[in-house]
Amino acid sequence: MPVICDADSDAAWQLFASASCDACCRLRLMLFLINRLVLSLLLILVVIYAGLLWLAWRADRIIFQPPPSSYLDKAPFAPYQLFHITSGANGPHTRVGIASITTLYFPNPHAQFTLLMSHGNAEDIGQNCDLYEEYRRRGFAVFAYDYRGYGTSTGIPTEEGTYADAYAAWDYLVNTLRAPPSRIILHGTSVGGGPAVELAERLSIADQDQRPAALILVAPFRSAFTVLTKFPLIPWDKFPNARRIMNVRMPVLVVQGEADEVIPFVHGQKVFYNAQPTGDNDASLTRTSGKQHLWIPHAGHNDIFRVAPTLYFDKVQSFANEIPLK
Repeated sequence: MPVICDADSDAAWQLFASASCDACCRLRLMLFLINRLVLSLLLILVVIYAGLLWLAWRADRIIFQPPPSSYLDKAPFAPYQLFHITSGANGPHTRVGIASITTLYFPNPHAQFTLLMSHGNAEDIGQNCDLYEEYRRRGFAVFAYDYRGYGTSTGIPTEEGTYADAYAAWDYLVNTLRAPPSRIILHGTSVGGGPAVELAERLSIADQDQRPAALILVAPFRSAFTVLTKFPLIPWDKFPNARRIMNVRMPVLVVQGEADEVIPFVHGQKVFYNAQPTGDNDASLTRTSGKQHLWIPHAGHNDIFRVAPTLYFDKVQSFANEIPLK
């Protein structure tokens, strides 16, 4: 039987100890690198989320970009009528404070419906007069308003402020201009979809004859922040249109350009899907539900009315003709 000398035994032990030490060092190094990686990823996530929180805090200043007013109050608007009305003095949004908002009325004695127009972001009612006149030529009356901070309206634009302004315009149209509620179609374009959907949801619990006839949305978003984040990451998002429209009880028309470069096309699809009854298909119009859609190929965010004006206005007219009046 061979005998292992002490020298050989010590050498073997030292070799084993050295190998174990190397393995231990490599393990510690690997754990250290993993911890650094995890901490770095967490730090990145914290920074990103902090940035999102900052965006949420500054959201109103980021969302609203009012241009210099395109009109003067003393400009000759005849045969249209310009009114200054008070927003925030009464109704459900008094906490935002009082503002004077400017409105334009395009009367049409032959109109079956009046469109209550909530415009897009970087524009005011003066820039949209040609659009409103085309609606009037197509058989509608039009009542348009500028949000606070836009045009010659006073105040600073905020999400809550647009809700107050939309409600004030509705109240003036119904109680001063005497338009029957059931003959008013709410219309919102882009960011204007926010106050239009909020007003539609609020008025959906009113008696049948005090409820708007329908809601039209052009290039709406699911919610303001999901335009950037794709998914709802922030609990206090702005203009949650996709959620609110589920509570709207009136016919809905959703229009969007398939090449929209500002609000991805899927936003319009989601808003349409959630409109009652939920689903991807059009549904027959009743006084409390039903929906239609118009997806316009090659149209972007701001050129729908230029790319396919006949297609768009024909669709709005046919939709209005199908709205049940009783």
